Amino acid sequence: MNYSVGLIGLGKIGALYDINNQNIMSHLKAIIRDDRFDLGFAYDPNVENCDFIKMHYNISNVYNDLQSLKLINPKIDLLVVASPTECHFDSILSLLTFVNPKVILCEKPLTESLIDAQNIMHLC
Repeated sequence: MNYSVGLIGLGKIGALYDINNQNIMSHLKAIIRDDRFDLGFAYDPNVENCDFIKMHYNISNVYNDLQSLKLINPKIDLLVVASPTECHFDSILSLLTFVNPKVILCEKPLTESLIDAQNIMHLC
């Protein structure tokens, strides 16, 4: 069984730590290299990061705006949140309006405030 994965964040831990070597140190490379996972989508608001990742990995399902991502209506099992901590709450809140993952894996810390963390817990 394969699991469909949505990835938020194509910065260092999301995609760039291991871009120029054979190591697997980022979420994107781990997803791409493991046959148990299919990349449903990757999202980052940074256009340059998205274009670079599309070219480097020869993948097309990379988005830099949520409206385009929402239009494809992705069905994912796992949502990986690898954006900066201050973006975690808004990222999760935005994505949960149109995706319904079974599991959310969020880089630590979950949020910058206990209230935001509790709100995420209630959303889930």
